[in-house]
Amino acid sequence: MRYERIGLGARSDDIAAMYRYLDRTCYQVDTAAVRAQFPEVAWRSFAEWAQQQLRG
Repeated sequence: MRYERIGLGARSDDIAAMYRYLDRTCYQVDTAAVRAQFPEVAWRSFAEWAQQQLRG
């Protein structure tokens, strides 16, 4: 799959603002801190989630 940048003109103002933010700053999460703050959540990786989805 090839990445192709597209203009934001056809997007809503909110969506355009979100894409600008993600393009400039990226989106980063301190997963260790989130897991420490919410230990009651049964955290799983994306790979674990995807395998569960495939199994049904």
